[in-house]
Amino acid sequence: MKEQRGSSDAVEKKNRLRRLIANVFKERDCFTLVRPTEEEKDLQQLQKLGEEKLRPEFVDQINGLRARILKRVKAKALNGRLITGEMLLELCLSYTEAINRGGVPCIESAWNYLCKNESQRAFYDAHTLYATQLKKQALPAKDSCVPYPALKELHRKLKQESKRLFGEKAVGQENEEWLTKLRQEIRSTFASVKR
Repeated sequence: MKEQRGSSDAVEKKNRLRRLIANVFKERDCFTLVRPTEEEKDLQQLQKLGEEKLRPEFVDQINGLRARILKRVKAKALNGRLITGEMLLELCLSYTEAINRGGVPCIESAWNYLCKNESQRAFYDAHTLYATQLKKQALPAKDSCVPYPALKELHRKLKQESKRLFGEKAVGQENEEWLTKLRQEIRSTFASVKR
């Protein structure tokens, strides 16, 4: 990816973005495709066209590209943490918004935003697991109750499971705030069910 010549602010901004992309995407590849269809009007609505309306050469090339991508693709990771498809989508949206605003994507702030979102999601998932299972198992019928020792053991097991789930899903180094909140919510839910 060659940098543009010149020393204006606009050129420097474009070159900075080029350097960033080249740094983030160290392995790059090009793949040429024939025009998908001969008809100009069909080009405007490709997403609506069935495969039979596309040129056979294009379909073959797309299948080849798909196979090539799947063969070479590695699991994405950032800061040592594997990125799920949902996380990758959030990062892409964050980068795209920054570029569309004319800025340079800041990987660190996008990562912090992603960590916060994933940790919050992990908190809700972990607490939901704990609360639904506790209520389901501790209050099986309207007028029946589980004996207190069994309730306490159930609480202990579900708390461990909830914290394990949180640990698996939370992202980043600063999860302590969400973990503390999870502990508080677990205590509160347990006290409510105990009553």
